[in-house]
Amino acid sequence: MRFFLTVLLASSALPLSALTAAQPRVIVHPGVALSAAADEWHVEPWLAVDPNDSRRLFAAAMTLGSTESSRRDVVIAHSDDHGATWTEPRVVNDDDTSAHHSNSGLAVNSSGAVGVMWNDRRARPDSFCFETRFAVSVDGGNTFLPSVKLNRTPACPPPGADDPSRPFRFLNGGETQGLVGLEGDAFVAAWIGDGTEPRRPWALRASRIVVER
Repeated sequence: MRFFLTVLLASSALPLSALTAAQPRVIVHPGVALSAAADEWHVEPWLAVDPNDSRRLFAAAMTLGSTESSRRDVVIAHSDDHGATWTEPRVVNDDDTSAHHSNSGLAVNSSGAVGVMWNDRRARPDSFCFETRFAVSVDGGNTFLPSVKLNRTPACPPPGADDPSRPFRFLNGGETQGLVGLEGDAFVAAWIGDGTEPRRPWALRASRIVVER
């Protein structure tokens, strides 16, 4: 940068004030694939940065296999060089069922703990009802503690309840989750649906989560 500026000043008649007032530019670098598996797709991506180290990034997503019956998992990868390279994605959900999980959420709190939430269907072989679960990593996303359930009862939305012409819309309670990291070892998670109010299946819920060490 110093060499470039020196040459520019030597060959330009513009005053220094005009050079320093140049408009900022946005530079987009080529995208980096986080997985080499040709038959594995990813949807619903999230990105978070470690507040203690801006070089360390975390990316979470849902896997989407090449067939309708493919298992769908929550995966996470991290980068230590501002996103230039990434670790191979690892599965976060701690079940060995064939359930189709969905709607991941991701956040990092001030202590560096990494929180992930998702809609979990391990309790239902038909993958219809779901529970909202949360898992946390205290070692930078390398391993996760056993997940915990956030909602009291499963959410089982009736098909066509919101729009008979779209019987499968919003079966996930929408397409996003809300998760933020707080000071210390705390998070706040917000999600849609709890199952306790059949006539109001999409009520907003929120939980404060504290990691005890």
